[in-house]
Amino acid sequence: MEPRLGTFRVLGFWHASSSISTIVTCPWIGFNFAATVFGGCHKLEPLPAGKKAMWTREMDCLLSVCDYIVEFYPSTQTLPDGTKVEVMATRPRSDIYINLPALEKLDAMLISAMMIRSCATDGAGHSGQLPEGGVLARKDLQQRRDCANQIHKAAVAINSGVLGDMEVPESFTAVLPKDVGQAILESYSRVLESLAFNIFSWIDDVLFVDRSIRKLNDNLKP
Repeated sequence: MEPRLGTFRVLGFWHASSSISTIVTCPWIGFNFAATVFGGCHKLEPLPAGKKAMWTREMDCLLSVCDYIVEFYPSTQTLPDGTKVEVMATRPRSDIYINLPALEKLDAMLISAMMIRSCATDGAGHSGQLPEGGVLARKDLQQRRDCANQIHKAAVAINSGVLGDMEVPESFTAVLPKDVGQAILESYSRVLESLAFNIFSWIDDVLFVDRSIRKLNDNLKP
């Protein structure tokens, strides 16, 4: 595994034999992982531990490519004899340095929003109604809904920024990333954008059903 992983990171190919460019491979891998992990999620419920571990492990592997995407900048180095010379040092490329940590934070927040099993979900039962006295449960769900909405907006903004930096014709920006780093940032932000929208919708479904049932119960009371 390690030799192939090293080839993937340094040389920019997932399979050296077939010479598949990382620009094409990385987005495909990201979308494929997302479909595997989140494809079976159709409502607000905790993500299984196995899938959560797989998502963290595989995304860490995929994003490690960005460790090798750097830019040069002039720096001063002091030699043993005290002589100072100017050299070119490396640092993470600015777009990756800014956007990748932000996307990873959004990722953690979204997974956290899913990892709940409280009266907000368990107490709903078959009726979909939150339990009596579940004011805290509703407040918690509302906060998570607002959080998911903000994460969705942030992911959309990052995606738009990455696409805006791609020096290619507008008609090709969706399918022709400029380089590996932008390909990873663009696909990662799209995955999180979709997940945030789903969580937002699932929470809305729970709150809507709860409001509807409570309104119906109030109307039936003598």
